[in-house]
Amino acid sequence: MTTPYPVPAATEEPLGSVTRILSLSAGDGEDVFSGGSLPQLSGRVYGGQVVAQGMLAAAATIVDDGDGERLPHSVHAFFMRGGQPDTPITFAVERLHDGRSFSQRRTAASQEGTPILTMLTSFQEEQEGADLHVEAPSVPRPEDLTSALEIFRTIDHPVARFLGRTAAFDLRHVEGNLYLRPAKERAGRQHLWMRSRSRIPEQTSQTVHRA
Repeated sequence: MTTPYPVPAATEEPLGSVTRILSLSAGDGEDVFSGGSLPQLSGRVYGGQVVAQGMLAAAATIVDDGDGERLPHSVHAFFMRGGQPDTPITFAVERLHDGRSFSQRRTAASQEGTPILTMLTSFQEEQEGADLHVEAPSVPRPEDLTSALEIFRTIDHPVARFLGRTAAFDLRHVEGNLYLRPAKERAGRQHLWMRSRSRIPEQTSQTVHRA
């Protein structure tokens, strides 16, 4: 059996719940893993969670050849149907290719034999090259914006109370509150600041950070 990718446990909630969910267990077979889900009032598994788990399942099959860890740099995910939060998810990884500096993996996620997602992840060794970057947009600083957590606390609704209690990340939308009504102006993009609500363990790898 392939050893699951190590995910250090955060000691503070609600981030602790996220790291526990991302820590997969070995499944029945080579390159097969199993994971649970965070609770959801919607009755469906949060898609980003499954993508993160699938990426970590793929990362567990990447062998360190001594030249440094190959980090995930590209993910393409295709959702087929909604997952059930109370049913374990099986992640089966197919090793597509291992080149001199790149590796590709296909991950299939299913519940009780029914596919819910398939994804392709590409991994690359860190290499020297051209230093390219996109200039940061001109937006307000996070301290000048309203936290989604503050918005949730002003809403008397079970979903708002649930999110205010369980959300592991502090989100601050530049375009304003998008939870109750659309933005005043329609646009093709949104800006937001995002920060973990509690400390991530120091020994956490870059791969887990990206998950």
